[in-house]
Amino acid sequence: MKQIGQVGFLEKERPTDPGPNGAIVKTTHAMVCTSDTHTVKGAIGQRENLTLGHEAVGVVDRLGSELEGISEGDRVAAVGQ
Repeated sequence: MKQIGQVGFLEKERPTDPGPNGAIVKTTHAMVCTSDTHTVKGAIGQRENLTLGHEAVGVVDRLGSELEGISEGDRVAAVGQ
């Protein structure tokens, strides 16, 4: 979302360091949900350069040093913002 009422594609910097408790996931598929359509219409106030499609699946690319029970290469679902 570029701004209220305007969507499109934006170039954004890719993260390189997940931090000790984070993960970097390469998204393979994402969906825009109803809350995204309301956001574009201005329901939660002014937003600019916001990435929509927060319901996604992908592959774990990098893991933080403190994470357990998951490995790089695992398929995961990311839900929420």
